[in-house]
Amino acid sequence: MTPPVTETIREHRRQTRWAIYLPFAGGLVLLLILMIVAANQGGARIGVISDFFLTLFILCPLVLCMFPIYLLMVLMVVGMGRAHDKTAQGLTRIEGVTVKLRDRTYSITDRAARVSINVNSRLAFIDKLSNFGSSSRKGTNEQSST
Repeated sequence: MTPPVTETIREHRRQTRWAIYLPFAGGLVLLLILMIVAANQGGARIGVISDFFLTLFILCPLVLCMFPIYLLMVLMVVGMGRAHDKTAQGLTRIEGVTVKLRDRTYSITDRAARVSINVNSRLAFIDKLSNFGSSSRKGTNEQSST
């Protein structure tokens, strides 16, 4: 048993016809009229109509579909700018600390090198004594004495 068709159901169906089917049918009629006009006008007008349809059916939906992606990219750029602003001060402090550590490291290694050179120069006589009896020195002394 089917429920009785009430006035509200009839009203809903009528609104559906007016809101959905009528604009669709109107669009089809408009396309048909434009195709008839294009066929009667010849080749010069077909280019204009094809450009219009390209814009209407391809470029407009493409813009609508890409708009959320564009907004997402803009939000990402804004977020990256804010993140940069928030981290810049901390990174500047860290950079200052690393410069100080670098300078300390240079001064410590410079002092260590000076101490090493000083110790080596003071102990250079031991190196001369250890090479006193070597065969390489004897060969050079013999040649210079003859």
